[in-house]
Amino acid sequence: DDPAAPDDASPPPTADRDTEETPPAPLLLLHAALCGRVDRPSRFGVAELLLYNWRLLPPLGGDEPAEAEGEGEGGAEGEGDRPSLRRMRRVVPCQRFVCFEEEDWFVRLHVTLAGEAGRLVEAARHCVGACDTNEQVRALQSLEGALETLVRVHYVAGIGQAPGADAPKVTPALLMGRMHRFLPPSPPELGLASEAEARAVRVYCASGIDQPMVLHLLGVHRGGHAIGRFREWQASADLPTPHRAFLADVRCCTPMRERVEAAVGGERLAVQELARLELAHNSCIDMALRLFTRRYELVRALLGVDALATSWQHERGLIQEARLRLLVERREMEGPRRGLPTRAHAYKREPTERGR
Repeated sequence: DDPAAPDDASPPPTADRDTEETPPAPLLLLHAALCGRVDRPSRFGVAELLLYNWRLLPPLGGDEPAEAEGEGEGGAEGEGDRPSLRRMRRVVPCQRFVCFEEEDWFVRLHVTLAGEAGRLVEAARHCVGACDTNEQVRALQSLEGALETLVRVHYVAGIGQAPGADAPKVTPALLMGRMHRFLPPSPPELGLASEAEARAVRVYCASGIDQPMVLHLLGVHRGGHAIGRFREWQASADLPTPHRAFLADVRCCTPMRERVEAAVGGERLAVQELARLELAHNSCIDMALRLFTRRYELVRALLGVDALATSWQHERGLIQEARLRLLVERREMEGPRRGLPTRAHAYKREPTERGR
């Protein structure tokens, strides 16, 4: 017997004992109980990796930049400790998994998006409560402004910028090569083609409820492509409970597109009102497409140019199809009553027939 060996030396691990890849059973039980208390699944998701994993550093030498143009009302006075575009460079993760600068960059991007999403939530409330034409136009304009802020956050992070523009010195492709080991496998019921596709849709949808909320308000069909399937699963099972509840409330309301089309069908709007609503709605569609394009560019930067190519084509097509053509539709409805051509192209080809 070795006299130096401790009396309570543990036996060597066996095949049926916990190993370094499996937490001990008591810890698993405590973890499951904790997840039940906070209503979270016992795995990593958007909330655990990003929303609950950040802190703000103190101002760096007191030289925090002034509020950027178009950033919104209130500025620093109303922000408190909320992450924002002004404070983006001060956001750092609390817990690091791979200890790369790219990890800080990824967390910084999405925590800032979550902080600025407050303006998107207010715009969504404005859209839900808008009744007359003026309120609807103002609501859509506030929604467009909130979307533009999220687009600018991506630009500051170097996503979608023109070549030569100032951008963080990171190599996004390095991150997912290590980070994927900390991500849970995709739910089998989603029917994703591979784990690579699962990582791509997880990155694309990592911004939270902003995507399904905007798509619903603008009347974009959900679609059955990979992005849409994962987004619906995430909105129903993976996001924090208050976020899911707010999204459910928004989805109980009629989309802005359908409300406008119903008003057009009832002939309650003048031509000038139609033009204002069409311009405001289609401007939101264009800005939403810019935002979703930045998400796709982020996926390509992290996972390669072929990631989600087919699913993105479906996504982009559905967003573009949500554009309004109110003036053309009004002509189509009124044409037969006045003896005018019923096809829209006839108004372009036969201008002399107008007003008969």
